[in-house]
Amino acid sequence: KENVNFIIGPVGTSVVLGVAPLAEEKKIILITTGAQGDQITNSGDYIFRTMTRFSQDAPILGKIVAQKTKAEKVHVLGVNTDALPSIINAFSKTFTENGGQFGLIEKYSPTEKDFRSILTKIKAEGVKEESEDDNIGNAEAKNKEGNTVHIMLFGIPKAVSLQLKQAKELGIDAKYYGISALESRELIESAGELANGIIFLSPYDDFGSDEKVKEFQGKYMRRYNEKNDMYAAISYDTLHVLSDCFGRFGNNYNDDSEEGIEEIKNCLYGTQNYDGASGRFSFDSNGDVDRDFVLKEIINKEFVTVDRLE
Repeated sequence: KENVNFIIGPVGTSVVLGVAPLAEEKKIILITTGAQGDQITNSGDYIFRTMTRFSQDAPILGKIVAQKTKAEKVHVLGVNTDALPSIINAFSKTFTENGGQFGLIEKYSPTEKDFRSILTKIKAEGVKEESEDDNIGNAEAKNKEGNTVHIMLFGIPKAVSLQLKQAKELGIDAKYYGISALESRELIESAGELANGIIFLSPYDDFGSDEKVKEFQGKYMRRYNEKNDMYAAISYDTLHVLSDCFGRFGNNYNDDSEEGIEEIKNCLYGTQNYDGASGRFSFDSNGDVDRDFVLKEIINKEFVTVDRLE
């Protein structure tokens, strides 16, 4: 009715999965800039994404977290959406293969704002472990006294910022790990210094030497007088990749031309090694993108690359 043939967004897996069947039926090209659930991979021929999927980064993160926690238990806080099973499944395989141990796995509603009961359970679990170690009475147990509480955060910035604040209120001194969805200015603005120390995997190397990345950073700073986040760069690239295809096949496209839509769709699938504001990426046969990852940590309220993974 509105002659809509292209949609950029939405960013949540559940919403994309809800919209995808209609987009597919109407042959509307939909590109999500943030949804990472693996179910989207097979959601249709007209569905694309410029953000990575969980089965790409979660296995790498699982190995890293296992190595850093050294067999100490890692508790999980996960928002109960369509994406959560794919995150946990992808993460747990390499996590356990590399000696990682799970503690509590707690799920919460997307609308939840009070996490104190969940966090209290995690705190009690830590006290219980220390008490059990004390009763063993050997040298190994003594070395375990005061074990760090490790918490894996599978959630969005708004919820995670509340979790960090409420954990602080409860006196929980934890080491936090997260997914790339946390790389948003919203988390820093809401959680402030409490976000410092979170370790996560990212497909956006903003500290690298890529000229396109630096060029966009400069433009963004001049326009908004602040640093861009990952999603700003990915959204910018999404629009420009689509625009490039318009430029190449625009003469064959109009609102009523199925042939023009097909050519633009095929152009997107053919986009390989695109150098953009968010780095280099390629679309695969499912409309997903392949990107390289870096390990980041929030330091002084900034997302800082601490390791470029081979």
